[in-house]
Amino acid sequence: MPMLRNLHKVARVMALNCAAAIMATPQAHCQNTRWTSYSETGVKAYNQGHYAEAERLFEHALAEAEAAGDNGVMLARSLNNLGTAYKQLGKYSQAEDLLKRSIGIIENTRGLGGESTDMSLALNNLAGLYDEQGKYPEAVQLYKRSVTIAQKRLGATNPKTALELNNLGHVYMEQSKYAEADALFHQSLKLFRDPKTQSDPLYPGTLFAIAGILCEKGSFREAEASMKRALEVGEKVVGTDSAQYAGWLDSLASLFSQMGKYSKAEQCLKHSLAIHEKETGSEHPSVALSLSFLAKAYLSQGRYQEAEPLCKRTLEIKEKAFGKNSVHVADSLAALASAYQQQGDYLKAEPLMKQAYEIRVSQFGPEHPKVARSLESMASLDQDLGKYAESQDLLKKSLSIDEKVLGPDHPDVADIVRLLAVACAKQGKYDQAEPLYRRALETTEKSVGAKHVQYASALRDLASLYQLQNKPAQAEEFYKKALGVDEVAVGANSAKVASDLEALARLYTSNNEPAKGQPLLERSRQIKNALPGSRFLGRLLETSNNAVNAMSTAARPIADKWALVVGISNFRDPSINLKYGAKDATDFRNFLVSKARFQPDHVRLLVDSDANHDNIVGQLGDLWLGSRAGPEDLVIVYVSSHGSGPSREAGGVNFMVAYDTNRNNLLSTGIPMQRLSNTVKERVRSDRVILIMDVCHAAATVPTEKGVTADDLFGDSSRDAGGVNAGAAPDEKGLSRDAGFDASNLALGSGQTVLCSSLADQVSWESSEYQNSVFTRQLIDALESNGESTTLTQAYKSLRDEVESEVLRDHGELQTPVLSTKQWAGGDPIIAVPPQNPRAAMLSN
Repeated sequence: MPMLRNLHKVARVMALNCAAAIMATPQAHCQNTRWTSYSETGVKAYNQGHYAEAERLFEHALAEAEAAGDNGVMLARSLNNLGTAYKQLGKYSQAEDLLKRSIGIIENTRGLGGESTDMSLALNNLAGLYDEQGKYPEAVQLYKRSVTIAQKRLGATNPKTALELNNLGHVYMEQSKYAEADALFHQSLKLFRDPKTQSDPLYPGTLFAIAGILCEKGSFREAEASMKRALEVGEKVVGTDSAQYAGWLDSLASLFSQMGKYSKAEQCLKHSLAIHEKETGSEHPSVALSLSFLAKAYLSQGRYQEAEPLCKRTLEIKEKAFGKNSVHVADSLAALASAYQQQGDYLKAEPLMKQAYEIRVSQFGPEHPKVARSLESMASLDQDLGKYAESQDLLKKSLSIDEKVLGPDHPDVADIVRLLAVACAKQGKYDQAEPLYRRALETTEKSVGAKHVQYASALRDLASLYQLQNKPAQAEEFYKKALGVDEVAVGANSAKVASDLEALARLYTSNNEPAKGQPLLERSRQIKNALPGSRFLGRLLETSNNAVNAMSTAARPIADKWALVVGISNFRDPSINLKYGAKDATDFRNFLVSKARFQPDHVRLLVDSDANHDNIVGQLGDLWLGSRAGPEDLVIVYVSSHGSGPSREAGGVNFMVAYDTNRNNLLSTGIPMQRLSNTVKERVRSDRVILIMDVCHAAATVPTEKGVTADDLFGDSSRDAGGVNAGAAPDEKGLSRDAGFDASNLALGSGQTVLCSSLADQVSWESSEYQNSVFTRQLIDALESNGESTTLTQAYKSLRDEVESEVLRDHGELQTPVLSTKQWAGGDPIIAVPPQNPRAAMLSN
């Protein structure tokens, strides 16, 4: 999903909540005191977030109006108010019926009429209902009508008409019709030329909307400037403790997150949450919404200990406010499931996803965008489990829904089409994948244009598929197009261009045209030499060739296969959490069992608190591998965690970070890399051990910052609009930017080999596109590149190219996996080789 629509949807959720407005009781001379009492008490319950109670009271008010024989103001407003309560409770069909009735009565009631304030409010409520359901044409029609009414009633140049213009613009943004939205937002902005009008809250709201358009264009500095101006104005207009200010902070937080300024995003969200709790109490649905935003921010940084309780609290608030079968509860169930999936805890994620799906089907029917999102989530889980055929079926259903409801050219449709293409390609169904990738390309061009980096990404997808199909001419065409787009969009000397050049050069090499690729490689090398992580590139070829040449050709059968798989996302010190460490380990374990012929009880998985210092060392020794593996067995040790640079106190030793490692006392609490390798050498009897280290020396945490005003949030000029400064980011896997370990220094003795995720001066990155580290996801794919017969060196060649290309494109740095072997006794190892004499695992200790 494009970044802007993530930002926009945050703002839009807040806008829709505010737009769903109830109508006041009629003039004070109304004689029906029972109707007045029910209506006013219902309004109070509604504003407190007690929607079920509001529903009950508004139902009584409606009954009073009908019993009185009223066919005017009382009835119209009763219908509107009850319809609005139904909407909040997720009863969309009932809400639609009542709101339509209200509009019909208003049109025919003397004193109200088709151009009254009541009509504008009712139209906006019904339009908001359609907007939330993805019924955009219906919403557009009603918002246009509301714009016309407002302009007639107030005058076309009245700033108050900006509300209707902005509402219409937001719906266009939902459909990715950015030109139409931009025109409406700037039309609104012109209404505030007079400084006297800039005290209206609609003015900063319009500035925020324009910032969203700037984000879509990739103009983050301009977007940030627009938001700074909006927040400064907003402070003066509504103060820093109002609900409107909280909504603007939520939008700003999304922008900061996308720019890598996580501490500033957290500042915004915590202040927003405090505002809502103060204004409405801790159990109001607006608090639940704010909690969900904060949880999402924590999840994006891998701060699961902080995110999970927020997700659970959100769920509890919504269950009380809306009932356990509400669509709002389904949203929270889906969010909690996503949190578990992100950690690789699929047993917890799957039932929550199914529960959310069932609620959405029961409330919306089988063909609704929310149902499509549930199907998409379940498909994603299936792909994590390697169930691509099942994933394909779910994605087809999701695509069918989105095409009917959103239209064939909507960006959500393009996303589903691409995921479906990936599922087909994973199964080798290239003839099905090709038209899907082409369709995704066409939709992306319509959405963002042919000069955008997203379009270049879609071109690369198609080029890669043609390369897999051995269609070099078509692959060359699309790689060249992608190169041309990136040269214009991000610059001729950018990391993305280096990646494009190497992809094209590899195509020429595979097509026996190395001379055509040589100048491209030279140009790429010049770009890469100026990037972080280039210091040891010159040694890579020598290291890799030595590794391959050291393997003898004498093959020995493998009796049995064992693995210890370690991954940590949640550390005892949460400031060093990783997003996908535990999920990396879980996915690699599942790959070994489902695709590489390891018996389930022959793979020991340690994640999070189980991966503490003593347990890792013990499982390498007598607790597991030392007591199980024999001389003729194959052993794999996989680790996904942080690594440290060389420690002076320990004589230049590198450390692996365990769950309970103290980052300030690595010598006593970390696991020295050399000790780990020596433990394997001394305690594991097998002379065929593959050590896979998805760690590095480089990462950092983001410091906590305080402040709630525009000056606090925008005053730090050292932060670049493209990301955090000082080389720190929460998706790097290490503890500093110092030089790290060299794989050749982790020699394990005769018959053993080491595969590391990066060179000594590089960062090992977690992906920005999927829920894994780049190395682990590409490793699993590479080990399947030639089916079950894929050798380690075959996998390494593919792995090295794919990891380097992806990290260049997404992070502008170098990450180059390295393979180092010492006297491997036997042929090029095949991880999926069937064991010749499998044994029982024995009882666990």
